[in-house]
Amino acid sequence: REIEAGLGDGTVQRSNAELNNVEWATKSLVPARHIKAGETLSASDLLAKRPGNGIAPSQIDAVVGRKARTDLPEDRIFTWEQLT
Repeated sequence: REIEAGLGDGTVQRSNAELNNVEWATKSLVPARHIKAGETLSASDLLAKRPGNGIAPSQIDAVVGRKARTDLPEDRIFTWEQLT
């Protein structure tokens, strides 16, 4: 019975210790160069950097092809609201 209890219920959850590090350990998309409002973003315009409190790198396909609604400074996290 101890082994069964040790195997858990099959769901994966982050521990409290992991939750404290999620933002630091994950990454966000940032512009590789200054992007002016109205410019269309390409994959070569984007990098993945820490911290992870912006758009996740896994969303790059949804970002590429969109236009910048505002200027996007190089190396700064941006949000969906800044894209059209």
